[in-house]
Amino acid sequence: MKRRKDHAPPANWQDFEDLCLKLWRPRLIDAKKNGRAGQPQAGVDIFGRDPKTEAWVGIQCKQKGRWPPKSLTIRQMKEEIRKAAKFKPPLSHFIIATTAVRDGKSQEFVRRLGTWRRKAANFSVDLFAWDDIQDWLQECTEGEAGRMSGFDTFLKEAEALRAVTQCGNCTTSELDVPGFGMLFGCIEGDAATAKLFVNEMGNSGQVENVKVMWDDWYKDLGYGLHADRREADEIFTAVVSRYAPDRLAELKRSYFGREPLTVIERAFRLVVAHHRGPAIDQHLLTVTEARADEAKNEVDSARIRDAAPVFERCKDVLARDLHYPRESLSGDGRPIQNEGFQSFMLSGKDNDLFFVEVYPNGDYNIRAAFGKKYPFKQVSAGRF
Repeated sequence: MKRRKDHAPPANWQDFEDLCLKLWRPRLIDAKKNGRAGQPQAGVDIFGRDPKTEAWVGIQCKQKGRWPPKSLTIRQMKEEIRKAAKFKPPLSHFIIATTAVRDGKSQEFVRRLGTWRRKAANFSVDLFAWDDIQDWLQECTEGEAGRMSGFDTFLKEAEALRAVTQCGNCTTSELDVPGFGMLFGCIEGDAATAKLFVNEMGNSGQVENVKVMWDDWYKDLGYGLHADRREADEIFTAVVSRYAPDRLAELKRSYFGREPLTVIERAFRLVVAHHRGPAIDQHLLTVTEARADEAKNEVDSARIRDAAPVFERCKDVLARDLHYPRESLSGDGRPIQNEGFQSFMLSGKDNDLFFVEVYPNGDYNIRAAFGKKYPFKQVSAGRF
């Protein structure tokens, strides 16, 4: 067995609180510190919600002297539990994290809370001594620590996924459209229906999402029914094992079945969806950073509201310049590029795509990919 590397506990309570926030943030929804120093905290230094139940979880960070070795007394633990019982909204789970040494009596107290806890507070309790936290830190290899906090850079994440999936047919390409970043793609199977994609967020060098797709043929058009099932399973298993290994069985049942599922694990949100076509059932897994996803949704909503008048004018010029039926034009209205100028993607009939750039002086530029035949080509320009 590999010998554990001992870590000295943080020198002050502020640093210990910061460490606890880093450790539990990927395991809770919207984990944050409770108030500021000097304010009443009801015994809770960090709070967040359980990703499975969305119930409230509180953490008390208890700094203790390291030498001579000290343990957390049962009296101190009871006092912290009584304080936490006053937290609003009520907690479903309370964690005491401490730099004190592991102690058998304290562990037994937590195991045997039972009747006393039900009288004092209606929540479960866990104890993490410094020895437990060191074990946890030891488990966090560099790669694991990175996944606890989110994606790596686009290029590193794409390379890591290529390695774990052992994909032999993969490419990285860049769309010739402002605001769109690089795309890493891996396609496997005789029918080329098992797919993995990594999308860059704009031109930021960061990952927007990871997608796993299987186009499941339920009508035989030459490759047999349910072609490439084995390759689809291998890609799915490798990807989920990277981001949410403890939820693999649950996610796999959903992915290869019919039921949609959303899971938040560590720093990631994994969403399973299904789309049925005339001959294909598309199975789709989308992985995003949970916190980034929530923040992005808020920002996107505001940007869409602000850009709505410009987006409608884009429809007007497409209809006027190209004599295109306005009622067939659609899009989410989200500006792809929003600094210096705005740009929008619109779809039309027969898989037509339009990319419209709008400048502050009222000038616009239109490029099109009719029938999704790339690359986009210049089709019109003018001024509103």
